[in-house]
Amino acid sequence: MLVDTNIRVNSDGPRVVNVTNSSISLGFLQGQLQYFQDRGFDMTVLSPERRNGEWEVARPEGVRIIEVPMEREIAPLRDLASLWRLWQIMRALCPAVTNVGTPKAGLLGGLAAWLNRVPCRFYTLHGLRFETTMGLRRRLLVYAERLACRFAHRVICVSQSVREKAIASGVTRRERTVVFGSGSCNGVDASRFSATPERMKQAAQLRRHLGIPAQAPVVLFVGRLTSDKGIPELMEAFCGSVINSWISGYFWWDASRMKTRFLSILGHVWRRIRM
Repeated sequence: MLVDTNIRVNSDGPRVVNVTNSSISLGFLQGQLQYFQDRGFDMTVLSPERRNGEWEVARPEGVRIIEVPMEREIAPLRDLASLWRLWQIMRALCPAVTNVGTPKAGLLGGLAAWLNRVPCRFYTLHGLRFETTMGLRRRLLVYAERLACRFAHRVICVSQSVREKAIASGVTRRERTVVFGSGSCNGVDASRFSATPERMKQAAQLRRHLGIPAQAPVVLFVGRLTSDKGIPELMEAFCGSVINSWISGYFWWDASRMKTRFLSILGHVWRRIRM
């Protein structure tokens, strides 16, 4: 972890700082960072170190990554420490552009960029964290999301549905939002999913290994296994389905509650959901 805030950079190109609250989120930026780096931009990522249980994401070659501790949940004192650290780094880097994403990084990174008067500030809205909460916690999260949007000049929504929900919830205004194409935070390299002979051979081997018939339809969820992602509802839907349903990911802080609910939902059809 970098502790010296007297950061020295050699690039003369426009400086761009991306802020995320998870090392996994580097996957959202795959290819994008190198693309801008190759075109003369000086790219930096501010992100926490990989947390226990998180899968490892390849770090982009040639892109500066500075580890900044950030909590995923609400933690006022530690959040203030993270804000101070982010402010120091941005003050030293003097970026021309910032792009912050994920709720906590959106709020703290957005505030640090606003305090440093970064001339071009983006907030990538991947989803709305408050949708699965209630009461005081929901009100706090809505207010935090509203602040994160106000700190940015432009809010990049990853889908039209996220955009409409954010507007309906009073989080931001339509004229401040944008959706790229049909919706994405980074686009999709379609060639990765081309049905090449090698990929079809690998797919057939994997189906045999997992006991899935060759022509059977498959539905797969990949992500963090937490109720915020709608996993209990997804499993209920899977239990009433005749297709092959698979869930892949890792448990987060509510793991014990999630596992208990998994068992209560699945019962005698547990074997149909492969963990």
